[in-house]
Amino acid sequence: NATLNAVNSVFVGNRSTTNPGGGVFARIGTATISGCTFGANATGSTTANAGGGVMADGTDGSGGSGAATLVVRNSLVWANTAPGAPTIEERQIDLKSGATKVVSFSQVEGWSITADPLANNALNPTFIRLPSPGVDTTWGTVDDDYGDLRLSANSPAIDSGDSLAVPADTFDIDNDGNTTEALPSDLAGNPRFYDDPSRANTGNGTPPVDRGAYE
Repeated sequence: NATLNAVNSVFVGNRSTTNPGGGVFARIGTATISGCTFGANATGSTTANAGGGVMADGTDGSGGSGAATLVVRNSLVWANTAPGAPTIEERQIDLKSGATKVVSFSQVEGWSITADPLANNALNPTFIRLPSPGVDTTWGTVDDDYGDLRLSANSPAIDSGDSLAVPADTFDIDNDGNTTEALPSDLAGNPRFYDDPSRANTGNGTPPVDRGAYE
């Protein structure tokens, strides 16, 4: 039983040879992922429920079971692989053994719910540069390219997130003494609440936020 809170983080090029969940594998407990980007993670597991990007499992691996909840907000989950997963969506995010998920204001490759009331979609986030294993097509070698997972100027992830779901600045990263305010910056230290004047605001709240780890 555990609690995971991942915020403003990039998970890229991670590999699991036999276990599910190339990027994150969360067993019994609650895993909350906010403003994160997952790209080119993989599992070698050939089981149907494996999740190359994110996996939640309601068992502990030793015969025990319990509630497992996965919460994904304002995040991008793209180009992750799992050889046994039957759909593109399940290669990105998958569940097993009674685990449940709540995904909102996120872009997930292969997302199957059209006109999703929680504002998820399968639109390509158009990163500046996708990760690549290089000319040898093998991750974990010297020519790996982990890409540039910032958003390109025409990305549909811009100004489409949920401002009201940005977590609190618990560790006071801007040193202003306020730990209850919304987290003010992205992974690169740039302002999280920034309205791109060239893009329509299609998210929730004002000022808008982008989806993923970078504003």
